[in-house]
Amino acid sequence: MTERLERELNQRSVFGPLRVEVLNFGVAGYGTFNELQSLKHVAWNFQPDVVLVCLFSGNDLGNNCRELSQDWGRPYLAKRADHFKELLPTAARFSLRESMLQWSHLFRLWTTFQEHRSESRRQSLQVRRQQTPQGTSTEGFETGLDSRVYVPPQEVAWSSAWEVTEELLRRINQECRSQETPWLLVVLSNGVQVHPDRDLRESFRQAIGSPTLFYPEERLWQAAQRDGYPILCLAPELLNLAERDQEPLHGFPNSTLGFGHWNERGHRAASRLIADFLQQSNRER
Repeated sequence: MTERLERELNQRSVFGPLRVEVLNFGVAGYGTFNELQSLKHVAWNFQPDVVLVCLFSGNDLGNNCRELSQDWGRPYLAKRADHFKELLPTAARFSLRESMLQWSHLFRLWTTFQEHRSESRRQSLQVRRQQTPQGTSTEGFETGLDSRVYVPPQEVAWSSAWEVTEELLRRINQECRSQETPWLLVVLSNGVQVHPDRDLRESFRQAIGSPTLFYPEERLWQAAQRDGYPILCLAPELLNLAERDQEPLHGFPNSTLGFGHWNERGHRAASRLIADFLQQSNRER
């Protein structure tokens, strides 16, 4: 997407005679807190003129909550009573014998992984049929993504994840204002949200008991309006394109079409939508 976005912005001369360079600071597994730290300690060194923060609701909300991610090796922002607190990584300490046992266990895991690598790769992108509380089975559940993002939080951890995410976006807004740099929150899409098969989407929506698959977009849009920063939600527009062309924007022929990462069409469509938004915003300034 970043390479295509750079090309789109330059071909359209969105910023006049100035040539645009799009830099990608994304890191696999990062949540919004990590991205805020990257902005503060890395990205500002490059003096960006515009900042884009991409939020992937499929797992970013979970990554923003230690209780949900169960990853103790990185920092978090946590809700504690009526305030937010930064939590430092928790370092695990092992004796020499325990360390050797850990390495032995990791070696066995690595060997097993290599033996079943092709099968693991196929399984990791495969769309799951999952039993719902109602006892029915439906498609649309993806490994590594949490379907609870499509419904209002019903657990303490999920309420915390949403509150922390909204607070982190407020802090990004404050950080960019302090640097007098415009920024844009871009909400990416999940495969089932933009799947061209209407029946599959509807079956999934009914299975999770949600009136819409755009709850993340609706809540994030409300937060952006409340806290005063621009937002672009890609999923509704991408769904229109997928339905119009009856072509999936996620997935690949050698995995599962319609799910997983964006494919070529998905990256192309997303970069054009972002370029459209930036072009319109630049005209209005």
